[in-house]
Amino acid sequence: MNKVRVGGKTGTAEVWGKQDTSWFASFAPTKNPQYVVVAMVSQGGMGAQTAAPAVREIYEGIYGIKRKPAVPNGGRLTTRLPRFAPDGTVIRG
Repeated sequence: MNKVRVGGKTGTAEVWGKQDTSWFASFAPTKNPQYVVVAMVSQGGMGAQTAAPAVREIYEGIYGIKRKPAVPNGGRLTTRLPRFAPDGTVIRG
């Protein structure tokens, strides 16, 4: 099921004497980008093999796919900074 469209580019970097470095650079959502996520995994193989799945999990966390969203309001960024109570909890509202 398509929930959030992500645009991106995988890549593989080579270092002599080591396994390939996996990387993936992305943005989402594609029609109105609000996030950029880049992952690079030293000796992780090809980009689609290691870095892209890691980035997918980050987007799933941001948008609340398979779990509670890390960014509330369907992944929309807030327009103001959070306020904190003396005990360190976030003041809602």
